Amino acid sequence: MQKTPQHTGQQIDQVIDRLNARWDLQIPRLHGVEAKSATNDTELTRKCASRIRALCWKGNVNLEGVIEDFEERAAQKHSEWVCE
Repeated sequence: MQKTPQHTGQQIDQVIDRLNARWDLQIPRLHGVEAKSATNDTELTRKCASRIRALCWKGNVNLEGVIEDFEERAAQKHSEWVCE
């Protein structure tokens, strides 16, 4: 099985950290203590982490553009929520 290159692994962790911090998504990291003790590791969060990894592996994907698009859409959805 091919291992994730260190620079790609760090990029994946940075993307996951950024999304978790901004949106509280609780996506498990690829490396470190958080990866080993991921208690909120559900099928959905694993799928998200897997797709982020796939995007980081592809050299022809504008990952920043994908994240910006997600954040724009998420902010729009979030602003539509009504808190009572």
